[in-house]
Amino acid sequence: MDKAELYQKFTAIGQVTDDDPYQVDMGDMFKPFRRNINYFDAKHIDIKPLVPSLPFIKNKSSWGYVFRYGFLEIDQESFEIISNNMMRFSPVLDLERCI
Repeated sequence: MDKAELYQKFTAIGQVTDDDPYQVDMGDMFKPFRRNINYFDAKHIDIKPLVPSLPFIKNKSSWGYVFRYGFLEIDQESFEIISNNMMRFSPVLDLERCI
């Protein structure tokens, strides 16, 4: 059995477009919560080089812990650092490019 290759990257970035989470019945008693997201066109980028500069990651040595749920809200500074690396601009600062 081959060892799985790690893919530790930011893979998507977007803006929540609804007010509240909602549940979807996927069958077999699986009912995950969802949010409607407007995803931006962005490239996948490695997480590790950004860890020291991201304020939402408090424990830099155990940085993966904050990602355990897959969907999280982050502070403005972290968002701008990530978006500038994924898209070469910040959608918050340059809204007309996102529309």
